[in-house]
Amino acid sequence: AYIASLRVILSSMIRGRPEDEVCGPELHSLHQSVLGAVAWCILSSATVAVFTQGLQRYAHRPTMIHCRRLNLVVRYLKRAGSGLMYKKLAHPLKICGFSDAAFKCQPENSSGLALIGLSVLLCADDCGKEDPRPMSKDGSCHVLEYVSRRIRRLSRSTFAAEINALADALE
Repeated sequence: AYIASLRVILSSMIRGRPEDEVCGPELHSLHQSVLGAVAWCILSSATVAVFTQGLQRYAHRPTMIHCRRLNLVVRYLKRAGSGLMYKKLAHPLKICGFSDAAFKCQPENSSGLALIGLSVLLCADDCGKEDPRPMSKDGSCHVLEYVSRRIRRLSRSTFAAEINALADALE
């Protein structure tokens, strides 16, 4: 019901304006309100965590492109709904982890932005040795933990970057 009640920023407020135009006080206040509502939705829909984090980086001074992107996230949430659904998993069980790291050069920040995403899932171990899929056959799982955050230490290799990010997450 909460996600269904979310409202996008009116397109008449952002249509036809340049992407890099800074929001005025009224639009900034509306952007903050909608962004806060979307951040609350992360509790039940982890799929938008990385996008919400990205939008929060510019919450102090959003531009028209940030308003448009926020509207995209709200529309996705309304279409996809809440991600929480629990059912009993068949035994034996296994724990799976999926991680990814990314780097983006930013003109205003000479060091750039490095992010890590990590999901830890509990799945049924019903695929067998002939099918080495990390998930269960039907893809059902329980989300035990997820992280989307900035990486403090950078490395040359992807493997080392993910190890550093996992070390940061465990601190």
